Amino acid sequence: RPLGAITSRATGEEGIQTFARGHGVRESFLSPCGVWGAGDLSQVELRTAAIFSRDTKLLHIYRTGGDVHDYTCRDIIGEVTAENRNRAKPINFSLTYGAKADKLRVIALTNYGVRFTSSEAAGYRGAWFNNYSGIGDWHVRNIREVLSTGQSVSALGQVFPLGEAFSN
Repeated sequence: RPLGAITSRATGEEGIQTFARGHGVRESFLSPCGVWGAGDLSQVELRTAAIFSRDTKLLHIYRTGGDVHDYTCRDIIGEVTAENRNRAKPINFSLTYGAKADKLRVIALTNYGVRFTSSEAAGYRGAWFNNYSGIGDWHVRNIREVLSTGQSVSALGQVFPLGEAFSN
């Protein structure tokens, strides 16, 4: 478990996303050309999901310098406001990982202080997967592969047998 989880996903408090901003850890990264720069990892998981899922809308958003939270506000919630951006964040991050409506509600409240009713969460979930359909297709492809092979394969080709995960 090189990254802390059976599936190879990073877990625990050691993840870089858990470092507070302003301490230099998150902000400073050496670029491939040797220049120090600032990096915002807040959407790195969404960007990665866009690439692996090949979701055309997400790829378009990132290629044109857009902000996925703003798009989710407009397309799913209704309009871009500070409050709606706060609602869009748990929607985007939770559903990228395949959360169901009830889990979305828990994550939104626990991690973002945002309350969704059951019907809101279910509605947002359905609209989000219609809007970013490549993500749902990617989930289905991966679930089928894992169920048929009993393992997860990382982007770098590492194989992670999931016998232990299936026994939980």
